[in-house]
This record gives sequence, structure tokens and C-alpha cells, in this order.
Amino acid sequence: MFEASTKVANASAVKPFEIYPGREQLGALGQLLKNARQPIAIVGGSGWSSAAVQQLVHFAERFALPVAVGFRRQMLFPANHASFVGDLGIGANPRLVARIKTSDLVLAIGTRLSEAATQGYTLFNIPNPATTLVHVHADPSELGRVYRASLAINATPTAFADALKDLDPPAELAWSRLTQEARAEYLVWSDPSVITAPGNLQVAKVMQYLIDRLPEDAVICNGAGNYAIWIHRFFRFRQFGTQLAPTSGSMGYGVPAGVAAKTLFSDRAVVVFAGDGCFLMNGQEFATAVQYKLPIIVILIDTACTEPFACIRSAAIQAVCMELI
Repeated sequence: MFEASTKVANASAVKPFEIYPGREQLGALGQLLKNARQPIAIVGGSGWSSAAVQQLVHFAERFALPVAVGFRRQMLFPANHASFVGDLGIGANPRLVARIKTSDLVLAIGTRLSEAATQGYTLFNIPNPATTLVHVHADPSELGRVYRASLAINATPTAFADALKDLDPPAELAWSRLTQEARAEYLVWSDPSVITAPGNLQVAKVMQYLIDRLPEDAVICNGAGNYAIWIHRFFRFRQFGTQLAPTSGSMGYGVPAGVAAKTLFSDRAVVVFAGDGCFLMNGQEFATAVQYKLPIIVILIDTACTEPFACIRSAAIQAVCMELI
């Protein structure tokens, strides 16, 4: 069978179908928002589009709503927007975690509310959260599986984001000051100058260097490993379609993801972060990059070194940064 061939007709293209929220559900959500005093949105999952992200941004602007993103879903809301308050990945901002725990309304859109996004299932009580939870997900089997939401909405992210335009904000946005405070806390948390790590090389400042020089549509890839915490905390994703990272702990993901990204978007910069273990798992994909003339940049982090935080070779980082200028 390895050598046999056959002829088959081409299958027609499959267009993903959208699941729209019901009018009654939207009305119930609108009422919950009007009664809220400390709401916050958590965005995650897959099935998003650039247009859906922009619709969500517009909704957050109209409602002055603080928006956090799930584990490695930072491209779902621009980090330079006044409503963005951080991510709920590994090593999340403790102030953000505390705000979610004290919120009186959590709007979870697209995310399964799994282990990473819920900080090891500690954000909400199981099965009945103490806060009012609105859970929006495309898979009905996810709704109520862990948490009993006050309002469960079976809808795809793109359809739900489009429907948000039909909601009108309350006359008085009682939480706007809290949104500003949460935003200020995120800016402090993601400021490279607030942390000084042991060693000569400050990885947080490397992230700032890349932000200042990479175009907004640059694709950032990484595999699994603690080195990715620097990306989560200090790199500010500003556009949809700029983050490729595993949410299942898959080591070796970064390099082949970078090759794929450069294949699809040859005109965009692609930067890969890889730990020494990650890189050795799939470093052979460089052969593919060379064969098809795909110039990707890989920043290799040696996580096996004995000196904490000094494990990125300064000369290598300098060489990469010079190439980006």
C-alpha cells in the first residue's frame, strides 16, 4: 500500500459553520453587565479571526471593560490597548489574579477555563463559582463540565463577537476606574525596569528591545519551557495572528512553527524562542528552512546552565538583535 496509487475526486472545501448566541442570551448578558460593579472578560480558545478580535476591542472600548487573555492567547487582544490587563498563563500577575477572584462578573469567551487559565483551578469554586460567570464556548460539552455558569452561551467566538455590537453599555460605567487601575498594574508588571535578574543579560530588556524593533505583524513562536515566562510577561503582542505557542506542554514546537509561519507569511518577520531541549527535539527542521529559503530567527536559551538567568549567550542575542535592526 505504500507504493500503490489511486484516483479520487477532489472534495469540496469545508467552511466552518458559526453558532450564534440567542437573543434572550444576549439580553441576559446585557442585564448582567448593567448590574455589575467589577466585571472582567477572559478571552481564549481557538476559532478567532482578525475581524472578531477587532469587534471585541470595539466592545471593550464601549463598555470600558478590562480584558485578560488565557494561556498563550495574547494575540487575541492588543497589549497596547487601554482595556488590556494581562494574561493568565504561567506566572500570572498576582494582582490580576486577585482582581478576578473579587470580580462580581466574569465573561469568559472562547476559553475552556482549563488548568492554566484558572491558575490550577483556583480562580473559581468548583462546581459553583462564587462570582457570576458567563461562559461562552463553541463546544456545548465544555459548558458546565467543570464550572456551573450563571449564563452559559453556546456560540463560536466569531459569531459571539459579531453579536456584541447589539449590546448597549449602561449609562454609567461604574467600573471604569477599576479598569484604569488594572491597566496600570499590568503596565508595571510588564515593565522590564521593575525587575533585575542575576547575571549580566537582562532577558526582560531583550523583550523590550524586540518590541521596539520588530514590526507589529511579526510572528513570535516558542515551545514549552520556563523560558517562555519572559515572553508572556514582557513581550506585548499587538496584532492577531502573531503568536504560535503550544497550550499542551509540547516541547519542540517552536522551530517547526517558525518554519510554517515563514512559509505562509514570507514577508513577515518570524522569531522563534527555543530552550536547549526544545531545539534539540526539532532542530532538524532547519534543513526545511534552508531547502525552501525561509529565513527565520531562533533565539536559543540554554536552560541547563548552572547560573540562573544568565543562560542566554549574550553574543548570540547581540547577533540576533543586530540582524533585526
